[in-house]
Amino acid sequence: MTKQEFRQKIKGYYKTDDVVNYILCIVFILIGLFFLIKFLQGQLSQKGTLLNPWSLLVSAIPILFGIYGLWRIRQDYIVNEMYSNASIDTKRVTVEDYLSKVKILYQSKDGNYYSYRYRNKYFMIVDLRVYLAVDKILYNTMGGDRSALKGIIDFGLSYRASKKFQRHLNACL
Repeated sequence: MTKQEFRQKIKGYYKTDDVVNYILCIVFILIGLFFLIKFLQGQLSQKGTLLNPWSLLVSAIPILFGIYGLWRIRQDYIVNEMYSNASIDTKRVTVEDYLSKVKILYQSKDGNYYSYRYRNKYFMIVDLRVYLAVDKILYNTMGGDRSALKGIIDFGLSYRASKKFQRHLNACL
């Protein structure tokens, strides 16, 4: 399995969630633009008045939130790759050793593709997907939600979980 095939397999689970998130982000941007236009129209009609920074802030927050959301949706599908000549069984044992330190809520296996949902030490839910190949390991981490939907904001959870898993793989393989 290539990185692109792995990414497409992950995206398959969240197609409707991504559409909803894209629509929400665009709506936030449009709301922010609406307030920005109203603000600018008010400033142009009242020449000589001082600029009200709070009105500008009201329009900037939804625009920034929408832009962040558009950027963040793509970040959930980053596929990390680690090359290793260890056997697939050794790689599987290494992954299971990493997961022995957390509480696994769900796991599934499809050939050499493994999907796990676990709770980390701060009680945050993380989705870990791993593909074990002969010469490499492909993996993806994503912040999970209790309702099994994909959100936009994870406060760096995906990045931290990915780095922690990468450190474990580097130490063990």
